[in-house]
Formats: sequence, C-alpha cells, structure tokens
Amino acid sequence: YVERAPGLYSQVEEDSVLDYMTERLQIDRGTFVEIGVGSGHENNTRRLAANGWTGLWLGDEPIVYTPHNVRAIQTTVTPDNVLDLLGGIPAAIDVFSLDIDGNDYWVGQVAIPFLDPKIIVVEYCHIAPVGWIMPYAQGFRWHRGMLCGASLQAWVDLLSADYDLVYTTRAQVNAIFVKKAVLSSLATVGGRDDV
Repeated sequence: YVERAPGLYSQVEEDSVLDYMTERLQIDRGTFVEIGVGSGHENNTRRLAANGWTGLWLGDEPIVYTPHNVRAIQTTVTPDNVLDLLGGIPAAIDVFSLDIDGNDYWVGQVAIPFLDPKIIVVEYCHIAPVGWIMPYAQGFRWHRGMLCGASLQAWVDLLSADYDLVYTTRAQVNAIFVKKAVLSSLATVGGRDDV
C-alpha cells in the first residue's frame, strides 16, 4: 500500500474526480457500495468514508482497514450471491464502484439495476477488443497481462440506456458513468457542460 497524497486513496485520480462530481451534483455525505476494496487502505470510496459518507465494502482479500461508518464483508462476490450481500442496502445509492479483476461485468449486470446508483465507477480492460466481455469464470484469479472484465465499449453498451459515460482515468483503468436523470436535472438548473 502506498498513499498517493495526503487524504487520497484511489488507484489514480478517482478520489479527485468523485470529489468534484459529488460536489457538482450536490451529493453531500451520501451512501456508497464498493465491490473489490482490497485491504481497505486503497480504493475508490475510502475518501468518501473519510468525508462522512456511509457504505458497504465487499472483497475477497482480508480487509484490514475499515472506517467506523463502513460495513465490510470479506467474501468472493459472484452474480449468484451479490443480491444477498446487498440485501440490507437501500435502493438508489449515490456511488457504486466495482473492481474485482475478473467477473466484473457479470456482477455489475446484476448489482447495478438493484442499487440504482447515481454514479458508477467500473474498471475496464483497455487492451481488450471493442465490445469484449470476459466469459464468466467461477473462481477466476487475475494475473498480470491477462484480459479480464470487459472493454469500455461493453460497459457503455450495458449502461447506455440509463447512464452517460462522463470520464475515464488517465491510466485507462476506470470509467465513470452518471445517471442520465441526474444529469438532466442538473442541466435544468444550468451547467451540465462542466460535469
């Protein structure tokens, strides 16, 4: 674990982007779910938790750091068990993040409609062919250089009915989507262009 800068805990610039987006969308101390949180030291929602948000962390690695306002469960998340794991979560959360280095697409396909998040952060495979989706593989373990998850276009295709792609990280790791209804309500009060 290496802290990127004081108070920043994400892989690249996700912390800063989420700060900007939640402020711009006027979401203050909201709710989040992150699947694939690593040890808890470095992930996309730790900064949100530090800023008073509440949420749920799920991941198959030992979670050694958990803020007091976060419930953490160490488990392997699959399309078959994700709804049971999310059972106590209220619908329409604010931020959902998914990074499990493997069956991300299949878990996301089930979890996203259930959670109905305003903002989605998903890892994508920038070296995969356009529209590529990893076939579901129970017990899959990623190793450096392996294709996994899904291409950016596959995520866009899955989410495009309800979400707009608004950002991809400089390192071509994560894509951030915002619910179209949230963006359209922002446009009515002026200023969607800078989200």
